[in-house]
Amino acid sequence: VESTGADLDLAARAVAGEGAPVYAELVAEGVELEDTGDSAVFVHRWVYLTQETSRCPEPVVEGGGPLPAGVQWRAMGNEPFWAADVTAEGIRVVRPGEDTVSVPPVSPDAEGGSRSWRAVTEAHTLVLEIVESRCTDSMSGFEFDHSSRLVLDGSEFAGCARRGPATPD
Repeated sequence: VESTGADLDLAARAVAGEGAPVYAELVAEGVELEDTGDSAVFVHRWVYLTQETSRCPEPVVEGGGPLPAGVQWRAMGNEPFWAADVTAEGIRVVRPGEDTVSVPPVSPDAEGGSRSWRAVTEAHTLVLEIVESRCTDSMSGFEFDHSSRLVLDGSEFAGCARRGPATPD
């Protein structure tokens, strides 16, 4: 049961496909349905949704929970939902209803608390900027220490970002 105005089922199918497992972080509570007496989960808002299910057994931590071991940075935004992971293998961008975009690894330009990655392939042009600046996730309300901006093939997306466990010093 959702109060978010969004369709979690539709978003999950867009991210992972029909019937495929997903990892979701939600702000929710258990409720009893008055008409049937059955138990349900009442979703106040959903924080994060991904096809990556290896994290499912781990406990959820407010602010987004742990990131997979190889992630250096994760940038993400809402309306429309998007997420970009920076790893040693490159940058991977996921958007529901769109093909996943992967570009080879590129070294970031870093200045002060900012860093940016620029990649051009035959199929895509990508710029990802992460700036050390307070950011509030528009859906979850969680606070992050970094804001982000993604420009993918001329379309611009804004959001927040955080360091992953593989962030180089």
